[in-house]
Amino acid sequence: MTGPPVRAALPLGAVALVFAGPAVGDRPLPGTGGALEVIHLVCVSAIAVTAAWALAGRLPVGAVLHRRTTVAPLWFGAGLVAAAAASTLVAANPLRGTKVTATYAAGLLLLVAVLLVATSPARLRALVGTAVVGSLTVTLPILSQAEQLKPVYGGAVVRNRAQSIFADPNQFGCYAALIVLLAVGWFLAAPHRWERVLAAGGGAGAAAALVLSLSRGAWLGTAAGLVVVALMHSAVRRTLLAGAALGATLVAAGVLVSLTAPTEVRGGPAAGLVEVVADRIAVIDDRAANPHDVRPITWREAVRQFTLHPVLGNGPGSFSTLAAESPSVIQFAPRLHAHNALLHIGAETGVVGLFAGVGFAGSCGLSALVSARRLRRTAATAPTPGTARRALGLVAGTTGALTALSVHLMVDYPIRNPVLMITAWSVAGLLLAAGRTASRDRVAV
Repeated sequence: MTGPPVRAALPLGAVALVFAGPAVGDRPLPGTGGALEVIHLVCVSAIAVTAAWALAGRLPVGAVLHRRTTVAPLWFGAGLVAAAAASTLVAANPLRGTKVTATYAAGLLLLVAVLLVATSPARLRALVGTAVVGSLTVTLPILSQAEQLKPVYGGAVVRNRAQSIFADPNQFGCYAALIVLLAVGWFLAAPHRWERVLAAGGGAGAAAALVLSLSRGAWLGTAAGLVVVALMHSAVRRTLLAGAALGATLVAAGVLVSLTAPTEVRGGPAAGLVEVVADRIAVIDDRAANPHDVRPITWREAVRQFTLHPVLGNGPGSFSTLAAESPSVIQFAPRLHAHNALLHIGAETGVVGLFAGVGFAGSCGLSALVSARRLRRTAATAPTPGTARRALGLVAGTTGALTALSVHLMVDYPIRNPVLMITAWSVAGLLLAAGRTASRDRVAV
């Protein structure tokens, strides 16, 4: 980038507001009838500011968008937006389809904005740090709910689960999982102690929120994300093993307490947090434990909807509409989504959208692998390997966050929430930006 770094300060700040936006982002904008939310306004503002700077020649558009690690994800992302727009023309619910498509488009443009403003590891850390520290406004207020949990059906259902500003606890758990992995990446990449302290504090708050959400999909996703980070960054492996041993000990203690506790205490209002968590883990693979959980039936409904219009689908946001109509087998207890991203996207945008979505995820993963390999090679040969290892921390953390999201999406579909949808696109932008900075001959601090 030519010129003084201050030129990118305003667009960087505008994009950073999106990362700090979840605290207020899920609220409707006045005068829109609930069709638009605060996160849409913040996102569009960031895109507009970044576009103005790019048009004025103050941002390196060509150098950023034409790199091999970013071209494929951008094309697949554009294909997903185009598929959603095309399927909206035949949508069962055109208004909802338009909103979902607009959110897709805003997310993709925000991803481009992240690529344009995050032109160095320092700016990347600024965005990640904003997300992690900003998350405390969402996670800290719910810590007092730990004593309000009440398990029923042997822990398959828990009342009073934490959900913060989100519509349900699984969305909150998904958000917390993303923040935990971003905090790990920031901690690994931080050259200063104060950054590591903030990363640890934000990550701890998100971890506590993750536990209180009792979202088993988010737990599985976080575990998978941590494994990916450990595989990509050697400094995490010993810590992860120690943490796994401690976690296994706590779970074992919780199971022991649950088995030995009096019957009148188990499942009652006085159930402790460890006991509730242990119960949730114990029924994680028991589909029959929760009489309200009809995921296998929901998956069959998604397949039925896919067969109606296999090419373009039934339109974004149409799953819940069609699920409530005949001949749906769940019409009297319709679900908002298919509890599986592949089935949900296939039902709503058909083969075209499914191909674009899988291609986007796969190309982002390939970009992460290429960047991590290059940075490990640099760390092994450079006279000062610490800089490359810190850059690798950003790549590992963002890759772990997207891994957590991907695993969660196999059993749920929390990103129907606009805040989470835009956050997911933003994290993908961070990953591609981290890979782009890693591809330079000189890795800057």
